[in-house]
Amino acid sequence: MVGIWFGGNRNGRVGFMGELSYLERRATALGLETKIKYLEIPAVFRINVGSRSRDAASVYGLIGPVFDFKLGESIGGISTDDNFKGADIGVLAGVGVEVNRVGFEVRGNWGLKNINQGDEVVTDIKTFSLQILGKFRFN
Repeated sequence: MVGIWFGGNRNGRVGFMGELSYLERRATALGLETKIKYLEIPAVFRINVGSRSRDAASVYGLIGPVFDFKLGESIGGISTDDNFKGADIGVLAGVGVEVNRVGFEVRGNWGLKNINQGDEVVTDIKTFSLQILGKFRFN
């Protein structure tokens, strides 16, 4: 996962934070690796605890919706386009710490929609990602 984020209201107690990220999810079943590439757009509330100074430590929580738009998929190294639906919506929640413009987060992304495109054998596929991130604030 790689991306850019903005907002968060570091100086306040509650703020809005958005992101644009490229994300690749992987799974292995029946000896075949499946990869799905997404544009991920979280739109979350950030609850800040601790110092309001940008040079001091602040702990924060995140919660809100996340929108995933499929950019491509492959199964067993072969590019496909019709096995998984083109979009997913989920809930993102996590915690982070920021000191001197450098941050670290751990968060979960729970997909709420069935992304299966119509396989009768496996009827319901929902995603989950555990994300561990390092961040740097420019402003």
